Amino acid sequence: LVFQLPAVPPDWQFLIDIIPAQLAAERLARLSGVDCDSFRYCSFIVEDEYGLLSEEAGTPKDKK
Repeated sequence: LVFQLPAVPPDWQFLIDIIPAQLAAERLARLSGVDCDSFRYCSFIVEDEYGLLSEEAGTPKDKK
């Protein structure tokens, strides 16, 4: 399958290169019954810059 595309600026070429692979990965995930919109190994999002470490283990204390 070949598509003819207009000229793409070099700064945007990465989109043209990756989109077909992303679409194929989504299709294969749906065919195999995998939820492609969820994390497989880590179901939570770390919002703190210290990650999963507790305050005692990794957070530097402010010195005043």
